[in-house]
Amino acid sequence: MGTKKHRMTIKVLSREPDETQREEAMIFRALLQKSSACAKFRKAWNIPPEGFKRSERKDYPEYASWYANLIRITNDYYKSDKYRRGVERIRSKKLEFAEGMVTLAELRAFGASVSLAIPMVKYQFDLDAITRQANKPGYWRYFVEECLLYADREVLSVVRPIPEPMARWNNDMQEYEIIVGNIFADTTTKDFDNPEFTRKLREAQRKLAGFSEKRPRAKPTAERAAKLAELDAKKPGMRDDEKADEIEGEIPFKKEAPRRNRFKQTRHRLKSCGISRLS
Repeated sequence: MGTKKHRMTIKVLSREPDETQREEAMIFRALLQKSSACAKFRKAWNIPPEGFKRSERKDYPEYASWYANLIRITNDYYKSDKYRRGVERIRSKKLEFAEGMVTLAELRAFGASVSLAIPMVKYQFDLDAITRQANKPGYWRYFVEECLLYADREVLSVVRPIPEPMARWNNDMQEYEIIVGNIFADTTTKDFDNPEFTRKLREAQRKLAGFSEKRPRAKPTAERAAKLAELDAKKPGMRDDEKADEIEGEIPFKKEAPRRNRFKQTRHRLKSCGISRLS
C-alpha cells in the first residue's frame, strides 16, 4: 500500500507527459522545420540547411564545432574596441537621460542595439523571436531550439513546468516577499494544486515575517488573552491563580487546575502570535 502511494506522488510531481503531448510536439517540429523562418534562421547562423545530423558514433560533431565557434566569436567581441565603445556610449546615454536629453525608451533602444551586436545575445534573441512567432509559451524555447538545430533529434513531449514560488528580498521594505515564477499563458488553476507547489510555497513562507509552524487556534479567548498579556507585562511576580481571579473571578478550588492549564495554552498561543517578541 505504501509503495503504491509513493508512485502516485512521483507521477504528480514529475508531470509525466502523455502521448497526446508527444504527438503535438512531433507535428510542431515537422511544420517548423519546413517553414521559411527555420530556413532563414539556419542560413543566418551558418547551420546546414537540413540541420545538424548524427555521425556514426551517434553524436553531433558538426554542432560541437559550430557551437565552439559561436563561443569564440562572442569572446572575441567582448575583447574588441567596438564593444568597449558601445559600453562607453551607453554610459554617455545614461548621463543624457539623467539630464533629460533623451527619453527612457530611447535609452533602452540604444542599450538593446549595443547588446544585440554580441553574437551570443543575438542568437538568443533570434531564437526567442521564433518562439514568439510560433505563439508558444517560454517553456517551449528549448524544444524550438532543438528543432532548429537538429535534423534527427528524438522528439519528446513538452511539459508545462509547475509554478514556482520563491522568497525574494525587497530592499525598499526591508523584508522578504513571495513571487511566483513559471507562470505562462496556458498555466491553469489546477497547477497550483500540485503538491510540489505547496511544498515550495511552505519553504518560501518560512522567510516571511510572522511565520509560525503552528498557528494559534481560533478560540473566543481574545479578551482573556489580552488581559493575561497585560498582567504578565505589568505584574510578572503575580501568581497565575491570582491573575485568574482578577481576570475571571474566584472559582472553587477543584477547578483551579483546569484553569491553570488554559492559561498555559493561552500563553503558548500568545507566543506563537509573536506577542512575547513585541513586549
